[in-house]
Amino acid sequence: MSFFKRPENEPVQVAYATNQAEAEMIQGILKEEGIPSMVRRNRGFDVPDFLAAGPRDVVVPPGAAEKAREILESLAPDPDETEIDDIEPFEPGEPTDPGEAPYFPN
Repeated sequence: MSFFKRPENEPVQVAYATNQAEAEMIQGILKEEGIPSMVRRNRGFDVPDFLAAGPRDVVVPPGAAEKAREILESLAPDPDETEIDDIEPFEPGEPTDPGEAPYFPN
């Protein structure tokens, strides 16, 4: 057995999240597809004082890794389809909706 060989039952990382909330969202997507998953703190950031802050790894059983990656990749935005020109620039001024917060210029 090689020192670097992964044990058969060890969970496989399929996603990286920047915080606990993002990791739980990914976990919910996988759960809807019937894939069990677990969130764990990223190595080097296992400090309980961080609470929900800090990076997380989303791991699944080895047999579900390929399917989980396919599901998550299908949700990723295609950078070729993103049109920056479609986004309207913000123009400061008077709020048009009474529910908007007022704008205070510097």
